[in-house]
Amino acid sequence: MGLLFQQVTSDDDFNELIECEWTSYETPYNGFKEIYCPTLGTGPNAREESMNECRERQLADHKADATSHWFKVVDSNSGQIVGGAQWNIYHENPYVNGVGHIEATWWPEGEGRKFASMGMDQWFAPRGKRMNKPHILLALCFVHPAHRRRGAGSLLLKWGTQKADELDLDTFIEAARPGIPLYLTHGFKEVEEYWIDPKIEDPSEEWKQLKEKIPPIPWMFMWRPKQGRFEEGKTYVIIHVAMTRAASAIPQCKFPSHSEPRVWLLSSGTSPIAIALSRQLLAHGDFVVFGTKSSHASDTLDCRAAEFTIFWTEEVLIKEEWKNRARIVGLDGRNMSQCRAAVAETVALFQRLDVLFCCSSQAIVGSVEELGSSSRTSGLIRDQFETNYFGQVNIIKAALPSMRESLTGHIILLSGITGHLGTPGLGMYCASQWAMEGFCDSLAYEVAPFNVKMTIVQPNLEINILTNEITVAPQLPQYAPENNAAPLFREIIGGLLDRVNVTSTEKGSSNGHAELGNYSSDSIVSVYPQLPEQTKSPLLAETVNALAAIGGHDNPPARHIVGHEAVASVKEKLKTVSEELEDFVEVSCAVDFNNVMDGITRTTDDQEQGY
Repeated sequence: MGLLFQQVTSDDDFNELIECEWTSYETPYNGFKEIYCPTLGTGPNAREESMNECRERQLADHKADATSHWFKVVDSNSGQIVGGAQWNIYHENPYVNGVGHIEATWWPEGEGRKFASMGMDQWFAPRGKRMNKPHILLALCFVHPAHRRRGAGSLLLKWGTQKADELDLDTFIEAARPGIPLYLTHGFKEVEEYWIDPKIEDPSEEWKQLKEKIPPIPWMFMWRPKQGRFEEGKTYVIIHVAMTRAASAIPQCKFPSHSEPRVWLLSSGTSPIAIALSRQLLAHGDFVVFGTKSSHASDTLDCRAAEFTIFWTEEVLIKEEWKNRARIVGLDGRNMSQCRAAVAETVALFQRLDVLFCCSSQAIVGSVEELGSSSRTSGLIRDQFETNYFGQVNIIKAALPSMRESLTGHIILLSGITGHLGTPGLGMYCASQWAMEGFCDSLAYEVAPFNVKMTIVQPNLEINILTNEITVAPQLPQYAPENNAAPLFREIIGGLLDRVNVTSTEKGSSNGHAELGNYSSDSIVSVYPQLPEQTKSPLLAETVNALAAIGGHDNPPARHIVGHEAVASVKEKLKTVSEELEDFVEVSCAVDFNNVMDGITRTTDDQEQGY
């Protein structure tokens, strides 16, 4: 099932295109949709009538604007439009005379129009300062929630970036938060975060209702320089602004009520998620034990040692109230003896273990066939399960006796939506996640009588993939993009890693060197992405807040999904499973095992009675 990228040339396309746009901006909810394409009225036809108005308006605007170019992505099997984008090409500065006021005439006269007009002005205002030059703008980009993670978004992005390089122009995006990871993979940089938040003095009740319906809307101004070349010395200032604003926008964690500080053991203390979480835990007054592959901060063995060492020496040790509540223990989950020793040392230091956070992860990228093509690649499969499954199982098994004896404890597994969804090119990674989740679901029933809780936390795919080691297997020619329409994860991750700092190592190369972007070579390449702080902090923030709120809770959820996009993806998967179940329910129930067993029982009874 492939995807076709096409330019919109027919007015008829706008019928399906705008319906796809509405569905996309409703899942997850995008507040700007309610300003630019509001559902007005309350009757049964309100949504359809409002959509028709929006469709006619966007079509008219497109026809009247020579800079406007609309594109669609079509599912080749169904013929359905599954995504769309509007690109604007400005060969001259469009804001020579400023931006001007935008009147939201699609709203009726009154408070609603005033509210929407103010929101539009807040949205367009930065253009006069940021886009006052010839450029290309991605005005709109959307993908139907049922077809995300298939590569539609990349197809829509690729046209604009290639056109920008052809014309030697800067490219800009006004990005909603869920789209930022995709835009980063195509070379865009976060510049500054803005908010659409209309305010007036002495607001009326109607205005207050609008504020409740449309809360403040954050969006990120993103920029791709000419030819995608980022010059550190020239752009540091604006990137630094973005980092400062992003950090200040991260909400404070809310912790569950508890009578005394909790004791946490983090299975991979050097991981970015562990460092971000521990800052919140230590500030809150909890005790934190960091499991690392060495028991000394300066000797950690993985490529994130420098980041952890800076955190340990420049944050933990200089804060008197932190350093007495933090310890490092040697812990490699693949070694059962080290797991037992780490738990024993934690209990000896702080008298108990309240929360075990299992966050060890690595990702093997490659199709199932590629990973079975040689003994070298087959070994990667074992490595995947040693880290993501057996290593996690070992530390959990080591912690259970202590928790069981104390009749309290909470085990948290950091999994991902890959525990629900298969992803092409991540088959073995998904398999390790599914195996671990099955283990934890079973374990939860077994330890419940001892008051030991089990929670699986599933953030977006990017958390575990982009903050841990990634190993890429050599590509078979049959799975190259020109030969295989499946949206393999190799292309998605490759686009990002080519644009961020990485620490790479080569495994088993026959040519003596490994180029990071050369994933089709015969080399096995392992990388640690080093995301910019302004990207990493917001990426981790939602998950850190969820972990802080759940850890040690008296009644924690068995499974917690983090983020709008993750929730929407899982909902769509469950909907598909439910629909397929209903489609074949008669086949499923054609042979009722209970009825068969009843018949066997009756026959046996009849024989015993001589009938």
